[in-house]
Amino acid sequence: MVELWDAWTKSDMLAPHGYCLLWKPELLWSHVVGDLLIGSAYMSIPIVLALFVRKRTDIAYGWVFWCFVLFILACGTTHFFSIWTLWNPDYGIEAILKLLTAGVSVATAFVLWPLLPKALALPSPERMRAINADLEARIRERDVAMDALERETAERFKVEAALLQSRKMEALGQLTGGIAHDFNNLLTVIRGSAEMLQRSELAPGRREVYLKGLEDAADRAARLTSQLLAFSRRNAVSAEVVELNQLLDAISDLVRQSLGPADQLEFDLSPDLWRVEIDRVQFEMAVLNLAVNARDAMPDGGRFTVSTRNVETSDGDVVEVRLSDSGSGMPAQVVERAFEPFFTTKGPGKGTGLGLAQVYGFAQSAGGAARIETEDGKGASVVLTLPRSARETEAPTVDDVEPLIVSPGGSILLVEDNATVAQYAEGLLTDLGFTPVLARNGEEALDQLSLATPRAVVSDIVMPVMDGLELARRLRSNWPELPVILATGYSDATPDRELNVQLLRKPFTRSELVRALNRALVQAESG
Repeated sequence: MVELWDAWTKSDMLAPHGYCLLWKPELLWSHVVGDLLIGSAYMSIPIVLALFVRKRTDIAYGWVFWCFVLFILACGTTHFFSIWTLWNPDYGIEAILKLLTAGVSVATAFVLWPLLPKALALPSPERMRAINADLEARIRERDVAMDALERETAERFKVEAALLQSRKMEALGQLTGGIAHDFNNLLTVIRGSAEMLQRSELAPGRREVYLKGLEDAADRAARLTSQLLAFSRRNAVSAEVVELNQLLDAISDLVRQSLGPADQLEFDLSPDLWRVEIDRVQFEMAVLNLAVNARDAMPDGGRFTVSTRNVETSDGDVVEVRLSDSGSGMPAQVVERAFEPFFTTKGPGKGTGLGLAQVYGFAQSAGGAARIETEDGKGASVVLTLPRSARETEAPTVDDVEPLIVSPGGSILLVEDNATVAQYAEGLLTDLGFTPVLARNGEEALDQLSLATPRAVVSDIVMPVMDGLELARRLRSNWPELPVILATGYSDATPDRELNVQLLRKPFTRSELVRALNRALVQAESG
């Protein structure tokens, strides 16, 4: 190896290249200048290529540029060495440099030829402009299509709104027939009973019958109105913690009466059922509505089953109440609309379409949900899921004791804008031993309070000038200990717990007014 290296590098027997040029200055310096310029150019080109490749990392086949960098550097080095050999005969080292340059050149050429078809396939600037123009045209077409889609969507919304309005009008027609039928029946009983009671010769037994008819008709009218308000979410909700099994047991007789004579009622109540916080009256109404629907779905008799159970879900613990009948069931298109307001499959005058809507509204207001499980011809189940209450059952109140447990006497400020209702309430308060002081709105009530402080305030919620809720807030600011009872039959708002007021539903009876007075006055006088 040493001998071979010596053979390549020994230059004692060789003459420098300038000797061949007879050391003519013009020839020597011509070679020097030429090789120097070529070598310098060769050395600068790789720098430009290297900077270009490093900055443009997105360039395809960047590694080919690095091959060119090595090739051009090698070529530049050979030109610089040619200047050296003009005075130094190191032709062996020059040969080695040329062999290295040849290797880099051949390798670059070897990898470059297979890339030629791919390089030719790259789009030309004209092709790129054509592609860009085509892309812009497609974008414009997409924008036009999007505009058309938006117009079609808006048109679809208009059609759906028109269809919904048409359904509303159809529902209003059904509602008119159903409500008119029900109220005409009630008015027949009320007017007929009132006319008969005016007859002085009426026997006491018959008088009791007509009085009972009046009371029953008023109760049915109040129940129908409550259904309408519950659906429209304008009925005041009075939530309390209850045990559903006890509540279902208490209304079992009413449920049996709502079913047909050939229908069987079964209860499957889970023991240790969790407590829920609901409006007791709305729940009872929902169960009775479903019992009536079950009766209509089983004209030849059948079985109505009420079951309860505890269910643990990912969203929290709930109590499930399942009310099932063995009737005809519902087709899919009926299930889709079953909870809609006023939707009914019954004939004109036979239903208002509020039963299932009230059930759905009750479940929603209680923080739960309602769904229907059915197969056409195989019965139907309405499933209510009600959130488990974290509170314990509320302690018994004075509702369970004798009607008036507080001492009568003193004044009661009555705030009511309806003259007929005010006259009725004044009569009740007078019969109970109180002195009613009438105010027709909230501002009149505040004027009365500036003169004297009553034992309690009984106020309507919906009134002009100042409603009952605003009046209650004023009272709590200036008379924090004054008992307040708010009466409502139609209201979007319900009292906040912080107001600490009693709620009295309209229409109210003497007993219900007594209960509200008991709660308000006992709480104020005991604390």
